[in-house]
Amino acid sequence: MEDKLVILAEHPYERALLLKTRLESEGIDAVLSNVNLIQPDASAGVKIKIREEDLEKATDIYKQFLRDEGEWTGKNPDQSKISNKSGVKKILVPVDFSDYAEHASRFAMHYASKVGAEILYLHAYYAPDMQTIPYDESFGFEGTITEYLSDLRDTAREEIKKFMERLRKMAEKEKLKNLLMDYSVVKGPLDDAVFYAVESYKPDLIIMGARGKDKRKQDPIGSTTTRILEKASLPVLVIPEDMDLKGFFERRKILYATDYDEADFEAISKLMRLIRPLNMDIVCMHIGSEKEDAGDHIKMEGLKEYFRKSYPEATITCDVIHKEDVIAGIEEYISKNPVSAIAMTTHKRNLIEKIFYPSITRKMFFYTTVPLLVFHS
Repeated sequence: MEDKLVILAEHPYERALLLKTRLESEGIDAVLSNVNLIQPDASAGVKIKIREEDLEKATDIYKQFLRDEGEWTGKNPDQSKISNKSGVKKILVPVDFSDYAEHASRFAMHYASKVGAEILYLHAYYAPDMQTIPYDESFGFEGTITEYLSDLRDTAREEIKKFMERLRKMAEKEKLKNLLMDYSVVKGPLDDAVFYAVESYKPDLIIMGARGKDKRKQDPIGSTTTRILEKASLPVLVIPEDMDLKGFFERRKILYATDYDEADFEAISKLMRLIRPLNMDIVCMHIGSEKEDAGDHIKMEGLKEYFRKSYPEATITCDVIHKEDVIAGIEEYISKNPVSAIAMTTHKRNLIEKIFYPSITRKMFFYTTVPLLVFHS
């Protein structure tokens, strides 16, 4: 009879490999599954499996492993004992150690603590591709290049350990409880690493800074963030540089921009899961010209009816702002009615582009203070 295998834990590839080594050094056989064979280092949801008969001993080793590695901020490292109050169980946070990434990471900890979700911090470091170097040249320098790549990887690992330590101290200072945090370091462009992690880790939400390290001050959002927003198949919450973290949770209101598209129904459903534990209200807003025909008002009434039937417990209001300029309409509304975030789908590409790349003659006050939540349509 074959031995029955059980899942002991789930970690990014690097951490899973370390745990496997620790278990085997203690005489417990372990196997890894769900590894990305093309780029193993980018695998973020690797399962460590052991024989069922070894579970008790392996659990003790695993707990010691967690203490040694300093992975967990909360007192209780058992995810099954953490109450999850929403549909968000896993959060992916790309980091480059910039102030923007640290601000987004701090927000992610507060959000995860409130909803009972775990967080994976993902860092990608640049390294040259040895396959692009001709064989006759690479042969002589292979040792040197290997050492160089190893130094890059070690430096990245040290940086993220220091980054995680800062976050742990921050969480302790701000008395955040039940935080389950892990990290992964991979080689390559950050956006590619994110897409690999989405496949293996299967997060419910991506939280990231509006810009990365060394980006120009006048750019409201970085190119990497833009690519992730455009291609990610799950919600992405972009945290701007001057966002008031405390204000996000106190304002308790999300502005959802709608054009009466079918994608709105799925997006609102996802939005409800994200904010349900926070007791936030949703303002479903359409901004358009006064010349719009009666059909638009019929669509708005249809949305109201849908919300009444589908979410009777939620406070969702629907309204129309008559403005030729959508951005001006948003500015006018939130200047009088502060909101926690602005939400929309990628279907509203023109609006997203206006927010990301405002004209130099126009300074939008909200893109540096109000988070943007984008749903894939």
